[in-house]
Amino acid sequence: MSADQDARQEIIRRLRLGNLRTLFRYRYGPVFPNDDAAREDLRELLLPISVGANASIKMERAIEVWAPWMAPDEATQLIDDINLTPIYHRKPTASTLGQRLRLTNAERERLRLWTIAAHDMTPEQAAEYRRAKEAARKRRYRQSRGGKPRAEYEAAGINQIKPWLALGISRRTWYYRLKANCTTSSALKLVTTEDRLVQSEQAETQKAIH
Repeated sequence: MSADQDARQEIIRRLRLGNLRTLFRYRYGPVFPNDDAAREDLRELLLPISVGANASIKMERAIEVWAPWMAPDEATQLIDDINLTPIYHRKPTASTLGQRLRLTNAERERLRLWTIAAHDMTPEQAAEYRRAKEAARKRRYRQSRGGKPRAEYEAAGINQIKPWLALGISRRTWYYRLKANCTTSSALKLVTTEDRLVQSEQAETQKAIH
């Protein structure tokens, strides 16, 4: 693995650790309760710590902070078990972690947990949701720059204004007249141009005769 890949993996590890801390504070407060579900979540919190620098010491400190009720023997056993776990099992995918934590999309959005996928969305639904968010973001950006919302400028279109109503005619008749006017204007321009060409040719002919 290259230095750039190592650096990227470390950034992801830190971001995920931060996401897990945010999620668990949201769900439990500053300390895990003394039950089986919290023990599973504590293990999830320790996994990204275990693949970082000074892992054993930092895992001990995390247990002291998050689970001060845990006995030293149990804490040691938990750390040993994690250290014996293959590295690739300590780096679950975003989808796998989201399933294990039962993370909803509402929680993900509210807490901005971008390194964990929501378990209540299929990959297709998640992709569509991201596209919708991106479109909304771009729309807000355009509006902040003075652009008009799509509905606003469409409302000013011909079909919204309906000028035929003001003339007391049908929509079809209005478009027919518009087309007829455009055709007539083009014909007039063409006739005018042709007349000028004919006049110019006649003048040249007369000069040649005289």
